[in-house]
Amino acid sequence: HLQSYRRLGGLMARVLVLLACPPDLDDRVLRECRLLVDEGHEVLLLAWDRGGHGEPDGNLSGVRVKRFLRRSRAGSGLVQLGGFRAFWRWAAREGAGFSPHLIHANDLDTLPAAVRIKRATGAKLLYDSHEDYPEAAAERWGRWARAPMAVLEGRFLKKVDFTITVTPPIADDLRRRGATGVDVICNAKDPLTGVADPALRERIAPNGG
Repeated sequence: HLQSYRRLGGLMARVLVLLACPPDLDDRVLRECRLLVDEGHEVLLLAWDRGGHGEPDGNLSGVRVKRFLRRSRAGSGLVQLGGFRAFWRWAAREGAGFSPHLIHANDLDTLPAAVRIKRATGAKLLYDSHEDYPEAAAERWGRWARAPMAVLEGRFLKKVDFTITVTPPIADDLRRRGATGVDVICNAKDPLTGVADPALRERIAPNGG
């Protein structure tokens, strides 16, 4: 995502990455963090380790990681609300203390903390939409969840400086709801080469699924 960072105002010295799942669950986020470290950036990854087993402050594949250790079962709906509020408070406190130049918020469930950190530090905010979050919420919890999630995401989009997502249909929808500076960065890999292939992603999920 270095091109996206440069478009936000040059190479950043301190990049804060927010993730609401265990940091070793999604290798895409770790690959990005390692790339930024290799480019000379100072990177801090704040992640919610829902299993509660990891080290609170450590190093993972060369990346500094701080974990929020509170047990929670992903996909359990409103039962998680108290956990999310605690995670957002923790991430806002830890993130503001890092004084980042750029905040990279992975998915809607990190944006409440990211907006607080932006307000406290003046950092630029990059929203990384991994999926159509309102539609994913509807699939997990029922159709009733789509509208409130879309409204919530729309409110936060107005506070974001730059947005990246995985397919053109999701990008178009985000633009319609107020996102600016939207770019598509495909994360589908060719199974033989291991290289991201936009055409493959479009064949797999032509509607942004």
